[in-house]
Amino acid sequence: MKRFVLVLPLLTIPAVTQAAPSENEVIAAVDAGLRKTGCSIDISDQSASERRLAELIAAEIGGTADNYLDRSGPLHDMVDNAVETMMETGRLTVDLAAGTARLSDC
Repeated sequence: MKRFVLVLPLLTIPAVTQAAPSENEVIAAVDAGLRKTGCSIDISDQSASERRLAELIAAEIGGTADNYLDRSGPLHDMVDNAVETMMETGRLTVDLAAGTARLSDC
């Protein structure tokens, strides 16, 4: 009896990537996420608050919190820009003394 060995070439499958969200999508995700948590977030611990915000955004848009926390990636800057826009337009109020960031209309 003869034995045959079947050798298949390795296939290269391109990675499927999710398009980066727009600033408006990130703003909507921050808004929706904060509304689900009582409209505010504790910012007294910067690392913990960044993680929590990234988790809220990831839950709304998709991806992982680490994607949004990666300072070398484009999503981190997108979140920073979105939060800055929300503060500039009065949609998000930051109270450093109280250690909170709160949606203004909530």
